Amino acid sequence: MYERQIATAKRLIKEKGELCVWKKADRGVAVDPTEPWNVPDVNAEYPGTPICWLPVGNIGKESQSVTDDGETVKGYFKCLMGAVPFEVHKKDTVLRGSDNRLYRIESIDTINVNGETILHTMILVL
Repeated sequence: MYERQIATAKRLIKEKGELCVWKKADRGVAVDPTEPWNVPDVNAEYPGTPICWLPVGNIGKESQSVTDDGETVKGYFKCLMGAVPFEVHKKDTVLRGSDNRLYRIESIDTINVNGETILHTMILVL
């Protein structure tokens, strides 16, 4: 139903953004049912995930960490990511391609229309 809007969002994010590696922080399933505490980490990676990085300006700055001179702390970015073939969680991390640094997700909002994901907006921080 919203294929055109999803395609437009993905195209613009790919055009204006950069390719990153989305790193899942999932827990697996216990191999031995008699040892349910022994759960391996399943750290899946999704390279080539396009994300558009926007520095946080004055809008919304009141909800961000600021320095004594009123400037936003470096390393805060508002990011846009189109619909992806994996589930996104706040515990996941993102490896940015241009600076090769790992960012954590401070907040994430997903725009869904009739149950179909169109866009994720996030605040990513160092």
